[in-house]
Amino acid sequence: KFHNGLGLKLRKFTSSSLRQFASLQTTDSRPLFERPRKTKQSKKEVLRQQLRKQDWKIAQSVELKPTVNAHNKAIEFLAYQWKFKQAIAVFDALKEKGLDPQVNTYNRVLKVYSQWRKPESAVQEFNNLLGSNLKPSLKTYTNLLIACARFPESQSWQDALALLKDIETTGNSPTAEWYNQVIAECSNFLPHAQQATDLYDDMKSRGIIANTETFNCLIRALGKAGKLSEAVQVFEDMKVNGTTADQHTFVGLIQASEVSGDSETAMKYFDELSSSDLEHSERSYTFAISSLGKAGKLDQALSLLEQMKKSHITPTIHTFNALITANFVDGNGDGAL
Repeated sequence: KFHNGLGLKLRKFTSSSLRQFASLQTTDSRPLFERPRKTKQSKKEVLRQQLRKQDWKIAQSVELKPTVNAHNKAIEFLAYQWKFKQAIAVFDALKEKGLDPQVNTYNRVLKVYSQWRKPESAVQEFNNLLGSNLKPSLKTYTNLLIACARFPESQSWQDALALLKDIETTGNSPTAEWYNQVIAECSNFLPHAQQATDLYDDMKSRGIIANTETFNCLIRALGKAGKLSEAVQVFEDMKVNGTTADQHTFVGLIQASEVSGDSETAMKYFDELSSSDLEHSERSYTFAISSLGKAGKLDQALSLLEQMKKSHITPTIHTFNALITANFVDGNGDGAL
């Protein structure tokens, strides 16, 4: 009567619908509010389940569809999960099945060896590629150099540079943009900067003109390694070359000075950036504040912070970390708090 009064249509229950309704009932006789709720799965657990399903799909695709593309996807996905041994096993299985690897296959394998930190295996696999009818691409050379850049003093890095000298014989024409990308990637492995200088020397030997990004990558690589004098020399070469410096150039020089503990040089390039037509950034202020703080010049660091705020540049957590360090160096524990 209540439902009819609301104008709702009552469903006529048949025997089958009653059985279906009964199957939905639970054997738990407790009230609903007393029953334990189902715990919601975390994003991490959901991702793990998806990865397990993806593992099964990839294994099934490799078995049911023994194609090169299926193996390429399997290698890439296993490398994404840091399962390097299984990824190389898939690559070996591809060759055992009589399938011919593609250039993309070798690119993925070289990336696996790069993440696995096996430069000797990367050089060996690259030589296997050269021995086949395939020709490496620029991506292949990039993955080879990155794989060996972790160990610049090893024989593998020298072998990679020797292979790079014959890059034009494989039909590839490296550009300044390509060198910039490789230098930036290789300079991520601290505390070495030898990779960046070696690649820059190879670039000059080919007559490729360096641009602003090239010099910025070199300055960042040398600065991170604490080689301030060499970074300054690159900046002088940049001016002789007639290349225009930008904001990132001065930020790299200030960072190099901060890493080397030279606050005077840091403020020199900070003031030079201020007097130019370029604008400051959060990074230029933060590295300058950090350099002053490490030198025990707390008052100048705080003054630079006020100047930063007046310039409408918002300090970040790295800026405040530098100020906390400056207070501790100055012996001002209350100021740090």
